[in-house]
Amino acid sequence: MLYLRCTKKLLKRMKGPDPLPEGDPGSSNKLGDWYAHVKPLTYKGKLVVIFLNQKTLLSVFVPGYGNRKVLPEFLARTEILLHNLEIPEKAIHREMQEMQDICIQPTASRKTVGSLNRVSQDIRVHADVKYPTFDAVDWDREAMVFTEKIHAPLYDSPMNLVYPKDLVREILE
Repeated sequence: MLYLRCTKKLLKRMKGPDPLPEGDPGSSNKLGDWYAHVKPLTYKGKLVVIFLNQKTLLSVFVPGYGNRKVLPEFLARTEILLHNLEIPEKAIHREMQEMQDICIQPTASRKTVGSLNRVSQDIRVHADVKYPTFDAVDWDREAMVFTEKIHAPLYDSPMNLVYPKDLVREILE
């Protein structure tokens, strides 16, 4: 099971929160909870749902209004991103199996919401500068760019910088 922790705006659009499972087991997938927010872009009337993994800051972008119809697309784009990161097929399959059952919940980490807000601003500016139209945006490519270059490195110790792509590999392999 995957806990998808949504901002208030997105939670309302997804008609959440869902009832908690008995015993509140939390996310059973290795990557853990994901956070999500819906963001209007500078393209008139166009929205993107930004998904951010709490443990790794892995980013996935799905164009759409922000209702539950974006969830299958989120799973598909997450799988594509994991393939692009050259995660072993067996690990991808195991992670995607655990992510099939999604429980919509409110946010629980202010730190992760802060990171989500930063990604929201960055993708808005990045897409606006790079692509002439909304339909031209390559969301899978942007997810790779954000995973490899845009995010500042995370510090796991004062002398060791770790990027989201490296954390994902470490957790899933």
